Amino acid sequence: MKTEVIRARVDAGLKQDVEGILDSLGMTQSTAITMFYKQILLHNGLPFSVKIPTAETGRAIDEALSGKNLSTFASSDELFAALKETQCASNSPEGLNKVSRKRTKEEKTSES
Repeated sequence: MKTEVIRARVDAGLKQDVEGILDSLGMTQSTAITMFYKQILLHNGLPFSVKIPTAETGRAIDEALSGKNLSTFASSDELFAALKETQCASNSPEGLNKVSRKRTKEEKTSES
């Protein structure tokens, strides 16, 4: 039987945005909080990693959010071809940089 009440202060915009998402999922705030608590219990801690990103990761996040240095592809086939070509499948940072540079050069050429 549910008898306990939780009160928390959150930013109004955050609350509104989350309520919209929960509503589209057919969930109440109470259900979402209960699910979160159950996940904490199951994981014996937070169900996700909480850490401060490195400076490099922070820059990458900032760039991605601002739309800088992003590679775009017309299709998944094009993406996979670029990954294969530059051997990004091995997750090498050098390969990822080659894809970004190659795409940037192609975009500049097509814009001319």
